[in-house]
Amino acid sequence: MAELLSPDDRLLAAELALRLIDGEELRAARERQAVDESFAEAVAEWERSFAPLFDEVAPVQPGERVWDAIAAGVAAPASGGGSGSVITPDFQRTRRALQRWRAIAVGAMSIAAALLLAVLLRPVPSLPPATTVAPAPTEAIVAQLSDGEGGAILTARLDLADDLLRVRPTAIPEGAGEPELWVIPAADQTPRSLGLIRRDGATEILLPTQLREQFADGATLALTLEPREGAPHAAPTGTILSTARITRL
Repeated sequence: MAELLSPDDRLLAAELALRLIDGEELRAARERQAVDESFAEAVAEWERSFAPLFDEVAPVQPGERVWDAIAAGVAAPASGGGSGSVITPDFQRTRRALQRWRAIAVGAMSIAAALLLAVLLRPVPSLPPATTVAPAPTEAIVAQLSDGEGGAILTARLDLADDLLRVRPTAIPEGAGEPELWVIPAADQTPRSLGLIRRDGATEILLPTQLREQFADGATLALTLEPREGAPHAAPTGTILSTARITRL
């Protein structure tokens, strides 16, 4: 079973992954990597972590001369000693500490550079589609027929865009016959039947071209009661319930 590594061992694994050790220390670390499963897994984990950073970002070696100067100063022979330099345990610990801090600094700089690159290369979100402006309402012709006392009998609206006449009754009086709607052009004052309409509920009438042309300024809309048979009729014969001048909106 793999053993848990101490912080120093994990740091050594990171140094090995970053190629920051050499000589005898490198040889010993490689030997341990070959026999210590936990240490080998730690090295592999560090290599996987650092690989994407070094693939996207050029190697960064911040302050190389500073590190060399510090290392040279530490390695210099102590004054007042013998003729040659002596590598003491204190020196090994100091050198090791410098390498650790160097590994941390390089790793931090690499991560920061990678994050900056990710921000710069992040896809720019596409702009939402432009809002479609609703077209202006189409022109229409309307008329309201009343009972002569201010009460509405029906309203009619002709949308000029689709030639559809929409008739909505309000209170058509009862009587003999069925309500029939007429348009009376101002030019000849001759009623043209638009057909029978319902007493209860809206009626939609698709106007043929010859009737559509009669809805012009000065025309009148009229409502009569006519026999159901023979509708639409050639001319009104029944009771005239109401008339109204059409209005263009």
